Amino acid sequence: MPSSVIAARPFAEAMFVRLFRSWSAARTDGDVARHMHDAAQRFMLPAHAAQLCAGLFQMVEDRLGRELRPECCCSRSFSPDEKALIALLAKAEGDDSRDPLDRCALSVCRALGLGGNPAAGAHRTRSPSIAPGAFGTPEKAVRHGL
Repeated sequence: MPSSVIAARPFAEAMFVRLFRSWSAARTDGDVARHMHDAAQRFMLPAHAAQLCAGLFQMVEDRLGRELRPECCCSRSFSPDEKALIALLAKAEGDDSRDPLDRCALSVCRALGLGGNPAAGAHRTRSPSIAPGAFGTPEKAVRHGL
């Protein structure tokens, strides 16, 4: 029987992507913190989960040197950047890295109830395929297991 972490993973990933889309849209009106807090409440997530996600999204953008691109807010499919963010979470679950980006991703995993311990990585579902270049340079993609 699958673990509860694996059973909950698609829902948690969908909520993570919804938070990303909320964060991305909120940047246009300048009130990111309020929008993220409201989104966390709407999805019945702890408030700190939204703030951790916002920090992760900003860290990824800073590393890439460009804005992340979301899919349309009502789309059921994920953009290449959204797939890369999900892959970053999947990698963080089974990784023991000292890199600040990986540690932030691990904190997001824990806040979203995705496990977040090395043993969880052994039972992970297959990561989604990522479009070439979706996470920046090939060196960065390799660094993050993409």
